[in-house]
Amino acid sequence: MKYPLRFFLLSPLLALLAGCCANNPCDSRDALEDALYFRFDQRGGAHSFSATDIDTVYLLRYSLTNQTASRAQDSIAVLMIQPQRQTAQRRQLVAKLNQVSPTDTSYVVINNGAPFSASGTTGKLSNFAYAILVAPYRQPRYRFFINSIIVQGRYNADGCCTYYQNTNKQFNLNNGAKDSTAVVTESGGIPRPITLRKP
Repeated sequence: MKYPLRFFLLSPLLALLAGCCANNPCDSRDALEDALYFRFDQRGGAHSFSATDIDTVYLLRYSLTNQTASRAQDSIAVLMIQPQRQTAQRRQLVAKLNQVSPTDTSYVVINNGAPFSASGTTGKLSNFAYAILVAPYRQPRYRFFINSIIVQGRYNADGCCTYYQNTNKQFNLNNGAKDSTAVVTESGGIPRPITLRKP
């Protein structure tokens, strides 16, 4: 008789906890955990981009077995950088990214499912290489090639929620003149963009 009595006494507590979890939905903090962020240098100087330079930016995605620039790309998306061409969703993302100047829209964001669609595990960032082209597309003035992407993370529990947390992002970046390894870190949960400069 002891165990049924204990269960009877604990039942209200368990129901209360279950109700608490049901009434507190988990936030989507992990939606952008693996995303790579790039920002064009606009501080002025020989290696900086003007607003006209980045009026239109193309993002190409290559399969890992087809990374030659002269071959057909796997996918392509056109990113409009200027503020008047921004969607409301992108403006919100940019405002979150840039805590100092929320009006800055010179970001390129590459995520597992955006701007290219993801299909199962094949849609992961690390399964592709990317190129950022500063317009015009057929003869881009500047090209940044991104490959050897490593993305690692883990799942953490927080009360009733389990969420994904990125623990490592790194990739090889070529600006047309030299290769460099970019290790992306985050401070206070705010993504730290990689700055793109003219070679």
